[in-house]
Amino acid sequence: MKKKLSLSKENWFQIVNTIIVLAIMTFYFGRLFYYKEKMTITYTDTTSDTLSHLLIARNDVLKEDRLYQQQDGSYVFKGMVNDNYCLYENALYRIVGIDKDGNVKIVSDDCLTSLTLENDGTFEQSSIYKWLNKIPSDNLSGIYFTDLSNKSNIVETKANLNIVDDINNYSSDLYLNCKVTILSIEDYLLAGADKSYLVNGQSFWLSNCNSNYDYYYIDENGAIGTAYSTNQLSGVRAVLTLDSSLIALSGKGSKEDPYILYKKTTAENISFTKPGDYIIYSDQKWIIESKESGNAVLMLDGVIETDGEVFKRNFGAYNYLNKSSGVGRYINEDYLSTLYNYQAYLLENNWNCGMFTQLENYDFQQSYNDSFTAYVSIPAIGCRYLFGEQDYFLANSTIQSEDMILVYKKGILYANFLQDKAAIRPMILMNKNIKITSGDGSYDNPYILEVIE
Repeated sequence: MKKKLSLSKENWFQIVNTIIVLAIMTFYFGRLFYYKEKMTITYTDTTSDTLSHLLIARNDVLKEDRLYQQQDGSYVFKGMVNDNYCLYENALYRIVGIDKDGNVKIVSDDCLTSLTLENDGTFEQSSIYKWLNKIPSDNLSGIYFTDLSNKSNIVETKANLNIVDDINNYSSDLYLNCKVTILSIEDYLLAGADKSYLVNGQSFWLSNCNSNYDYYYIDENGAIGTAYSTNQLSGVRAVLTLDSSLIALSGKGSKEDPYILYKKTTAENISFTKPGDYIIYSDQKWIIESKESGNAVLMLDGVIETDGEVFKRNFGAYNYLNKSSGVGRYINEDYLSTLYNYQAYLLENNWNCGMFTQLENYDFQQSYNDSFTAYVSIPAIGCRYLFGEQDYFLANSTIQSEDMILVYKKGILYANFLQDKAAIRPMILMNKNIKITSGDGSYDNPYILEVIE
């Protein structure tokens, strides 16, 4: 006869407790996996969702590097985030955060140009502020803002003007409402400083200075420093705020598949292109530096090379551009003759080449004090995309000496003697009626132009 199994009250209590514990664990693990999947879901159709709502819905709260909610209801991205890319004006921007009204703050992933930041006042008095923003009383301002094609979704942003003497102890109560600004110390520290996505391998300015009006900047490795020279050329990264109604058309937020905010128009000819687009002309890659009445100002993506080597020469006998001698003659005779059927593609232009009349003040607006009429020129202070590894001539001279010309050298503005050699980065003006046959204007798939015999 089988012996009947007998359980004590204590045994039954242990069994019931075990069942309850297993049930609770099953419930919470189920919720964990459910919300994990919900948080990391990849939307296939984003056409009905605003960018701010999409960012919050996709936020994976189990990750350390992600979107964090602040006490005031706003959100900021912190850490080495890799899913906050968006495409704006054909260029990559990083999403910095969302304010309490759902507006989205973005910053250009790369620097737009290099400028000095003079130490004689607060940020709204600087040449960088004037380069970014259109000021009604200043016809030479707004280099960046004027060329934006999608202005309707831009709302006012706050430029942080606080004077900071101790980056570990500072106030955040002085702001200026404007359309465009640059990153502040507060933005940089909130994102995680040198452990954040804001480190891009480039040196760039911040909007804050100390009591001596020495401006802060971030070096190539992400360290915070103060300006070390009035000749210092650091990068300018534009910060904009886009309104809460903006729809994310597609994308996953990665660098390879950024959020797409506007429908890309097909560029049938040069007049439809935008600054930042790339073009192949005469077997060389060019970037559109700006637009002039539909025509495109092109800057070579690099410097002139001969037989695979960087070409360098002295500037010439005079410290200004002219077509009869020196660099001016070389680019408008020797180099121009190498460009394919240039008379059919290019236009003559009045190129800025003004002299800087005040030492230690390199306001880009002084570039407009003089001009040079030709097919080919070289960059002046104030042009976009002033960076690169090579040292190359600029179109500006200086009051320091008639024997000197300005040269860009890896983040420093130098006054070189005329006999010293440097590379040449040419600029040309392309006719707006030139047709585009293929490409999308990106770096990897530049526009290809019609062949005119």
